[in-house]
Amino acid sequence: MCGVGNPLLGDDGLGLEALANFREVCPCPDVDTVAAPAPVQLVEVMAGARALVIFDAMVGGGPPGTPYALDGWELDGAGGRPISLHGWGTAEICALARVRGIPVRLLGTEPACTEGMGLSPEVRASIPLLVQAALEYVSQVRCVP
Repeated sequence: MCGVGNPLLGDDGLGLEALANFREVCPCPDVDTVAAPAPVQLVEVMAGARALVIFDAMVGGGPPGTPYALDGWELDGAGGRPISLHGWGTAEICALARVRGIPVRLLGTEPACTEGMGLSPEVRASIPLLVQAALEYVSQVRCVP
């Protein structure tokens, strides 16, 4: 379970906030959680991972606060549109995971503002939905041998 983002850039801090909320409610002590300011830091996390879940602010063209849930393979059809606010971003991490045979689930929200500190109300309101989706995904992955 990974949270990506920068809390000094408004809604870009979503991944870290969602990860903190997930840690509070996850009943699975064997689920590793990692906070990463940039997706490139997740390369090391993949070393022993059976699956990867990434919380991140995501640009999808919806109104601010729109939650997104994508499997990493779905990025192939993104039409070249960036989904991450980061330079070496989520799409590259998903491509690398795909090569390594690691399934990736992306959980994020359309940002309202990426300036200043703190999350917008729209993005903050999406966190419980993202955490619930992560808990459901973890439950599914843990049941797969």
